[in-house]
Amino acid sequence: MAETEESGSDCTESGCSTWNAPQCVILAVSSFIPIALSYFRQRPSKKKVYLDVNYPHLGFPITSTSAIIWYSLLLIVYFAIQIIWPRLGLIYHERGLESHLETLMQLVVRGLCLMIVGNVQDRLKRNPIKFVLQIIGYTFVFGAIYESCPRKSLATRSDGDPKNSSIAAAVAGWAAGVMVAIFALYNHVVLARSQGTRYFRFYVGALLATLFAHCMLFALFSSAVEIHIHHYHWSFILSCACCFPHPLSQWCQAMCIGIFLHGVAVFEFDPMFSKLPDE
Repeated sequence: MAETEESGSDCTESGCSTWNAPQCVILAVSSFIPIALSYFRQRPSKKKVYLDVNYPHLGFPITSTSAIIWYSLLLIVYFAIQIIWPRLGLIYHERGLESHLETLMQLVVRGLCLMIVGNVQDRLKRNPIKFVLQIIGYTFVFGAIYESCPRKSLATRSDGDPKNSSIAAAVAGWAAGVMVAIFALYNHVVLARSQGTRYFRFYVGALLATLFAHCMLFALFSSAVEIHIHHYHWSFILSCACCFPHPLSQWCQAMCIGIFLHGVAVFEFDPMFSKLPDE
């Protein structure tokens, strides 16, 4: 164990993750290349209407074909990770049957939300093979990034001690992620603006209300409980926001869904709030 710690790995009872800086950088940068290319290929415009109706999530019916493809994808990716991750010795939490069933039920409900709010059913009707491959690719790419990059959990602790890796690496990683998120959100606001004032207010208002609710909870209870923002949580929220039939929006949503599926399959729907550790 001493040799493992000196080499800079992150080990748990279920496996080890070795830091690999070159691989980490290459994977992270390459995962954003499709988003950048889609932006330069077709830049979002305020003057072009991308959706046919003001409230597309109510206007597109869920077809049986899209539902079958979507839920089959969720189940296949989930069980593929259950089989592949332990055999590769990657970070993975063992669980029992009841835990699997609980996770699958929540996955079905959130999958329905993505179909309606995230407009996934429309992507599956337009080009299902491309969208499915995008999601699968990002799921396993993010899994490789998670295993090779230094990490620090975004968690509040009463003593302020970090849970994982170096603070510098954590700050750098999250700063890069935040910059990409700001870029993506800005362009989605542009896409929302193209739908007219009514939809623009609805879209931006929903995002701000979600952000405000999270900030209030964290501000009010961060001293009373331990807060851990799991990557399945924020990626699910962003997946719902990437709802436009535009290449940039589709690539962003595929990335967020991939991150969401990785988090759910590896760590389940772990709670964000827990008791503070005993002193």
